[in-house]
Amino acid sequence: MVDLTSHYGGIALRNPIIAGSSGLTASVQQVTALAQAGAGAVILKSLFEEQIEATALQAQAETDAYYPEGLDYMLHYTRQHEVEKYLDLIREAKSAVDIPVIASINCYRGGEWESFAKSIQEAGADALELNVMRIETNPAQRGIDLEQELIDLAISITRTVQIPVVFKISDRFTNILSLAQELAKSGVKGLTCFNKSWQTDINIDSLEIVQGPVISTGHELYNTLKYTGLLSGKLPQLPISASGGVMDYAGIVKCLLVGASSVQVASALYQHGVPHLTKMLEELTQWMTQHGYRAIDEFRAMLDASKQADQELYMRSQFMRYFSSKA
Repeated sequence: MVDLTSHYGGIALRNPIIAGSSGLTASVQQVTALAQAGAGAVILKSLFEEQIEATALQAQAETDAYYPEGLDYMLHYTRQHEVEKYLDLIREAKSAVDIPVIASINCYRGGEWESFAKSIQEAGADALELNVMRIETNPAQRGIDLEQELIDLAISITRTVQIPVVFKISDRFTNILSLAQELAKSGVKGLTCFNKSWQTDINIDSLEIVQGPVISTGHELYNTLKYTGLLSGKLPQLPISASGGVMDYAGIVKCLLVGASSVQVASALYQHGVPHLTKMLEELTQWMTQHGYRAIDEFRAMLDASKQADQELYMRSQFMRYFSSKA
């Protein structure tokens, strides 16, 4: 028997495979199926800031027309109703499964998230993954100010709750290492690398901007590996949950080798079904057995940046190796 024990932001997991936040984690029935398939943890489908606001705006339009004096009450009620539905999902999922249930908030700015985070904790969530994703469209907005907003949000949330808070970030920062270090100082217990941004495409017949591919193809994995290895090597005290392009057991092994403490899957389950999670788990176990590993920690981070002769060349080493062999 091999020991698959791993962790997410300090939370013990029976194995490193986490069902990532998606439509596959939006109901108790789906969460139960994922747990039965062997998931080490589940991250519930995110509650989007825009989702709450859109529902509130719809209520506002209806209230303005028929009951304008009740507008403030209706806006408050609508927001609370959306939040309460999410809290019910947490409570029911926690009662249904014996693996960690992680809540997820997807927001693009600071707001009333402190009180919501506290409610999530009271509902029984084992941790909170905060997915802060936005593309700035104001040319006057400085990058350093955007990063400070993220750090300020981290400080406010981590001071509000005792459960681990993990930030799910994008790779679109000038210096991810610097940001990660500041988030760690703020009390964040881990990073998820990376969130998936809206893909833009064009319909050349209707001349409209449309959504690009939603499901990952696996190509995202290379970027995930690069930054996971760099962050793990430079900031070993900050657990990294690798997300993006993990389609099979080989992707899981690669992420663990560069230092990930857990690996999130979603697109692979959309493509192949929930039983694919069981297959990945079995094949991970087989790979470890074939290579003589009895526990994940025996090979985790074997290839992170700290294991390279020149850490500064971690992101260029393969590039240099390729071209030097062509000389």
